[in-house]
Amino acid sequence: MVTTVLLVILFVIAGFKKKSSLKLEGILQIVQGALWSLIAIENWAERSMVVRIVYLFLILTSFITGAKALYKSK
Repeated sequence: MVTTVLLVILFVIAGFKKKSSLKLEGILQIVQGALWSLIAIENWAERSMVVRIVYLFLILTSFITGAKALYKSK
């Protein structure tokens, strides 16, 4: 769990230090979506319905934003 949280923090910081590369931004967003998925799976049974919806929202927005950035980079 601690490793997952540290990885999420790392990718959030890396997201703020954009190097204006759409491809890098897209990859970071997709990896961030994968990490949110791992956190959601790990905590799914312990959380309320509202937190589950927030997890799903974060996962979907990360993957959609990443896919859009990768599509625009081509």
